Amino acid sequence: MRHMDIYCDESGNSGGNYLDPQQPVYVLAGWSIEKNQRFRADKIIERYTQTYFPDKRELKGTEILKSNEGQRITNELFKDLGKVGCMPFFIIAEKRYCVAGKIVEAFFDSENNEKVLPVFSWMNGIKKDIAELIYNISNQSIEQFAEMHKNPSIETVKQAQLSLMNELKDSGNEKLADVIDGSSKYIEDILWEETYSQIAMARKAMHSLNLPTFISFIQLVEKATRAAGYKARLFHDETKQFQEAYPEVFSLYKNAPNAEFILENGMSIIMGFRSIKYFKMLKSVETPMIQAADLLASFINKFASSIVLDKKITPEMKKMGETIVGSSLISMEMHELLQLSDIIGSVEFQRDLFNKVTGLNLNKPTIPKINIDKYLTGK
Repeated sequence: MRHMDIYCDESGNSGGNYLDPQQPVYVLAGWSIEKNQRFRADKIIERYTQTYFPDKRELKGTEILKSNEGQRITNELFKDLGKVGCMPFFIIAEKRYCVAGKIVEAFFDSENNEKVLPVFSWMNGIKKDIAELIYNISNQSIEQFAEMHKNPSIETVKQAQLSLMNELKDSGNEKLADVIDGSSKYIEDILWEETYSQIAMARKAMHSLNLPTFISFIQLVEKATRAAGYKARLFHDETKQFQEAYPEVFSLYKNAPNAEFILENGMSIIMGFRSIKYFKMLKSVETPMIQAADLLASFINKFASSIVLDKKITPEMKKMGETIVGSSLISMEMHELLQLSDIIGSVEFQRDLFNKVTGLNLNKPTIPKINIDKYLTGK
């Protein structure tokens, strides 16, 4: 049995503030390496540190990637890590799209809407279509829902609901607006869920985007290592906010009875991990591979955020973008057989990533047409 270690870190943490204008993207990324080859990767990282950054105790992406030279050195480091078998894993989350997704979960959940059937909970394909629609036509309600998420109250929940209904009606989506109205009796329940997210886990861990992204990441790693026939260990940089939450959530998924839930669009949720046997949080200053993960997460974030904010893309950032797009295309082609990355974002965001790297100018995506009739109670 082969053994793999995965070292990961994050970039773009804004806590419960999903619409921080300077941090539009959240990234969780890491490097995999066969366990018996890790010493070679460590030596490479240590050599780069001694050669280019001898005054630094550790490599930090927020510092090194500010300059073109730092970006060039980082790309060279990544190339050398690839030569010893390191492979990147990453998830990119566009925060504004994630707010649209949270709106769907809040107002279309059958537990909070008398017009929606329970089976709709598993229909993630059409739920993504609704989130895409909201992303494109509901600027005001996205802003209001994000603000409500930071400071929940009956008034802010009602305001977000009413704004969403009005924007759906104005855009010709009267049927969806009527479905949203089915949540009116459950405003207090929606408020309770928003409030509970702030107290359910230590340091408001459930309130941020970090935790659901971490869950998606461990699902990604479990599926990939199963498919490749590896046993795996997973390591994350120490972070006070999630020092309790990440191990707790990992244990929940690892130790659950074995099960696999297939969603509408073919994606799956795995319970009872067979491949990832171990999770631990490590000090980055003592772990070169965590430092390399920090560089990877920061570089991906810098590239993706520059696209969202319409900032200049340097040639070295474009090289990183080629890695992102290439990995994403491979993951799309292989689907869940050997998926190493995922982009949780709007179709427009993903198109912009692709256009920036390839130089193409693909057309703006059309807004999806939604037919939710078969998932309604008829009330």
